[in-house]
Amino acid sequence: MKLNHLTTFLYANITRTKRYIPKFEWNDSSISYNLFRTYEFFFGRKVGIRAESFTRIEKNGESYHEFYTVESIIVYFEFLVRKFFAGTLPKLEFKEVYLLPQYIGNGAHYKNPARIPIISFAIATDAYTDIGQSNSTTSLSGNHTVAGSDTFLTSGVVGAVTTDNISGQTYNSISNTQLDKDHMYNDADRWAYSFYKFGPSTGTNSLVTTSASSEFVAVVVGSYSGVSSTFDTTLTTKSDASELATFDNTITSTADSCWHVATTAAASGIGDAGTGTTRRVRQATQSNLMILDNNTAISPPASNTLQMTLNLGIRAGPVMFGMMLKPAGAGGATATYSPQLLTLRVG
Repeated sequence: MKLNHLTTFLYANITRTKRYIPKFEWNDSSISYNLFRTYEFFFGRKVGIRAESFTRIEKNGESYHEFYTVESIIVYFEFLVRKFFAGTLPKLEFKEVYLLPQYIGNGAHYKNPARIPIISFAIATDAYTDIGQSNSTTSLSGNHTVAGSDTFLTSGVVGAVTTDNISGQTYNSISNTQLDKDHMYNDADRWAYSFYKFGPSTGTNSLVTTSASSEFVAVVVGSYSGVSSTFDTTLTTKSDASELATFDNTITSTADSCWHVATTAAASGIGDAGTGTTRRVRQATQSNLMILDNNTAISPPASNTLQMTLNLGIRAGPVMFGMMLKPAGAGGATATYSPQLLTLRVG
């Protein structure tokens, strides 16, 4: 079973010593220290923290329930409050958990559900659009709708055969960044490009791709939410070979819960998603211009391969512009304490 990030945080930071005191920088000004003392005052706890002050997992049929003591939740909330005052509070979502113990006699405990805010490390799919294709244009535009928070936009473009004609791309009149480009099939076929933007405008806006001369232009675009403002890593893979049935892009993530995304193109052949890969959009005319992803969080960090398939075009020459998207808030949850901050005194 893969534990979520709240469980990982609590296991890492609320480990037991011989007095069951969590390994935080405890001091008399710690808000959770004073809340623990309040808890002990009302519930007759004289010293230290209860032995149950850690999480546990119970299997219920085919699902797992996560249990947290009141003490562990208090420590977690202190972490969130300190992050808030430090101006570094990450994106939060709500999760149902169970609090222990709620004693009801005869050794039984009542499973008391509660909903608490947890750090969101989840990347999610948003929307994908085939902007279209023109055989001769200096500007190809179309609308794309972005929703959610911590948004990310990626766009694949195919241009002219001999001329490196694509001069730029904007979304909502703000420039996108070119990730990479390739003159496919040993510089003998069309140019392929990949553009991106961290934090694109939400709502329905125009994506405009500009050509320096009136040439062939084809464009697809997609968006994701819950994405950090920096890549985990990127890698372009290309091949000038003919008659390729499959082609891979393999990247190793370094942060937890990354998603592997790629824009693709080829000199010829109809493209599709291969093993372990999901196709999000494919251009209707330039039918190997696609956006692919792995459709799940990669946890723990590991190597991942996206695969495109081709129906054996005579001049395949595929290229994949791979991006490992890092979830917003990734990098681990650590608390830094100041003894002057948030003092709560109890008798």
